[in-house]
Amino acid sequence: MTTAKLISFFILCLPVFAVDIVQIDVGNEKNFTGILTMPANHKTHSSKHGTYMAQALEDELKHQRSKPVTAKQFLWDYENSPRTSLLLNLAKVVKEKPKVLSLSLGGKIYDELEEIILDEIANSDVVIVAAAGNSGGGRQYYPANYKNRCILSVGTTVDKRRADYSNDAMIWLEYNEKDPKGTSSSTARMAAIVLQIRRGEPKATCEEIVLTMRMLYGTIKK
Repeated sequence: MTTAKLISFFILCLPVFAVDIVQIDVGNEKNFTGILTMPANHKTHSSKHGTYMAQALEDELKHQRSKPVTAKQFLWDYENSPRTSLLLNLAKVVKEKPKVLSLSLGGKIYDELEEIILDEIANSDVVIVAAAGNSGGGRQYYPANYKNRCILSVGTTVDKRRADYSNDAMIWLEYNEKDPKGTSSSTARMAAIVLQIRRGEPKATCEEIVLTMRMLYGTIKK
């Protein structure tokens, strides 16, 4: 079965759940049941990246004094290629319609089908928070670099200046020493902040939230 047919199948057959935020990642071994409700799937990965990102999300929610948050983490299917797995997970997001989608991932290859699915996610008024990448400059990473009205690319600062590893971005967050270095952790934390702003402004559209975030977090020291 082709990737496109698989995606169509998932969009038609997946049930709808009330979810505040969705992360897509390579695995999660920890069950989050406090302020963040995110059951572990036990699809662990040697990097434990998914666990770290969920932990960063939970830490930021606590810092923001958030009310409880229902989240899901759609995990890589190791039997598929990374591209196919990502596209299938994005198709699930279309059905879920969360308030925020957190993408602590990226690559340098433009993918037309990926962009089309992200446009469909934006049509559901989802704010898409995506890692700018860790190549040290420029804005060459996807999905952060797609021209999508609801995407926020997230970079990392150290002492309020762009971290030497961070690509250019629309918005910035200071590195937290609890987290692994990279724009991935900044993205997970920023997704928590975006969710709190959405909760405070429930009638604001994704475009309005993007504009607000750029005003609040879009400037760094030269």
